[in-house]
Amino acid sequence: MDRSIFFFNADKDNACLIIKTTHYKTISKNHEIDLSCYLNNHDDKRGMYEFEDLEKGKKVFIEGKRMSKGTTQEIGLNETYFANPFGPMQKKELCNELIDEIFKSLKANGIYIGEIYTQLGLNKKGENPLNTVAEELLKFLQMK
Repeated sequence: MDRSIFFFNADKDNACLIIKTTHYKTISKNHEIDLSCYLNNHDDKRGMYEFEDLEKGKKVFIEGKRMSKGTTQEIGLNETYFANPFGPMQKKELCNELIDEIFKSLKANGIYIGEIYTQLGLNKKGENPLNTVAEELLKFLQMK
């Protein structure tokens, strides 16, 4: 595992390649949180958006809208609790308690809570919609 490269669903539209970039002891340390964002791949917006209304933000995260490309046997716009068909939905009661606690803590500590619009679920031939959000995210991090 320490030197492995994983390639999942190589024959699918949204194949995943996982390459280890640092040691476990580095990623398992406490790190400050700069932001917590929902990656929105289905809206035709660009850039980043900060939730001023905490309840609206929680609703977006919980609703879990995403554009599926077939790797989870789903295609098109779907909703799954926290956009994750593999975990939180089996423990909703526990997760709901944690969600409230985590969002309140993030807000109390001045952490940016928002959405990042990737447009990755849309068919944008010849465009790279990630450039806009990458520039905004870099500016955000440089200001921290």
